[in-house]
Amino acid sequence: MKRINPQWAVVVAVILLVAVLSPVMALAGTADTEFQPLFQKFLDWVSGYLGKTLAVAALIGGLFMGIIRQSPIPAVAGVGAAIFAAYGPVVIQGLIGATF
Repeated sequence: MKRINPQWAVVVAVILLVAVLSPVMALAGTADTEFQPLFQKFLDWVSGYLGKTLAVAALIGGLFMGIIRQSPIPAVAGVGAAIFAAYGPVVIQGLIGATF
């Protein structure tokens, strides 16, 4: 008789837990609007000057790391983070606000 690896048992337990709780998690926050002010506050922060500051900081940090490492990869990551900080909130709000 084969013994079950304990790591696989943990993986199966997590999958079963997610399968059982996914219907409950899917309905969390859809009927009530208690987290709507928090979401709006985060959206205002990221869409405002904080988001622009983070985008510029990511761009400058990536450019400096690219110069130090003499590689374009950190600069590309900085540009990607800046693009995500600039356009991410709009995309996420569009996904959350989408109705099927």
